[in-house]
Amino acid sequence: MGGAEATEAALRISEARYRRPFETAQNGVLIINSATAQIEDANPYLVNLLGYTHGELVGKKLREVGALADVERCKAMFAKLQAKGYVRYDDLPLKTRGGAFLNVEFVSNTCDYNGVLVMQCNIRDITGLRRAEAANAAKSAFLANMS
Repeated sequence: MGGAEATEAALRISEARYRRPFETAQNGVLIINSATAQIEDANPYLVNLLGYTHGELVGKKLREVGALADVERCKAMFAKLQAKGYVRYDDLPLKTRGGAFLNVEFVSNTCDYNGVLVMQCNIRDITGLRRAEAANAAKSAFLANMS
């Protein structure tokens, strides 16, 4: 195998090595072009979580998809991310294609990807956790009123 062929083979192996965790992650991963704010890629977990197809997400701005329940908060988050390179929200509302609201933890950072500055957004569904917390708070309030 020649130099160019070996380099190409190594590149394919490297790409496959990093693509697999992206595709099998049990949290949402969204890649957004920092300059255009367009979605470059979304992993299967996020596609299933939101109920959109991959094609309905890629190439669009996140606000065009309709998944942002709080557009103004997300605009501020985007600006902060561009300025600081990192942002974290413990409870950001997202809306599925079917109209259901989800509570998500949103951690994002900027990074260079082949000469293009992108935002890698890691999204963890915490809806069940928030419901459990609300149920526990209601139970505690009920028990306190019983005393």
